[in-house]
Amino acid sequence: MGDVIADAMLRAASPTDFGGAVAAFMNAGGVRAGLLYDQISGGEQPGEVTYGEAFTVQPFGNTLVVKTCTGQAIYNVLEQQFNNPAPGQNRIMLVSANVHYQWNATTNPRIVDGAVTFGGVPIGKTTEYRVVMNNFMADGGDGYTVFRDQCTSPLGGSVDLDAFAAYLAANSPVAPPPLTRIEKVG
Repeated sequence: MGDVIADAMLRAASPTDFGGAVAAFMNAGGVRAGLLYDQISGGEQPGEVTYGEAFTVQPFGNTLVVKTCTGQAIYNVLEQQFNNPAPGQNRIMLVSANVHYQWNATTNPRIVDGAVTFGGVPIGKTTEYRVVMNNFMADGGDGYTVFRDQCTSPLGGSVDLDAFAAYLAANSPVAPPPLTRIEKVG
């Protein structure tokens, strides 16, 4: 579900006048439910999603924020996923379909150098990228302080739920994406 939300965020924030985002990041804790094909909450048909069902998935009313991050900052924030003090409690971020990276549980750093790609192209450590996240993450929520401290030029956007609902409407039916964006190696 978080991958679909990240795709919706990227769709909403990729136009130049809405931030020009080239990648999206979503915190797993911001996804509160899934959508089921045969879930009927009103008079809708199987597979139709009501606004109420979408709200159950994303109930916080966060806004989208596009920021400029260097490739190194992106590596740094991805590394922060593994800084949870509770053993085995990683906070793996969910990413848009054009983002792929590998991580290794036995190395430090865990993010495999050279393996973070946007659109199949490895990101450059000194290159700047416009990326979208929700305002909770942009402000350092869930420990993602890199977004707050190392990324610049914020531009606020639509409410996350509105972006999600618009994405579902424009891409119906939306199938669960393959789980190939994040790859654990080693």
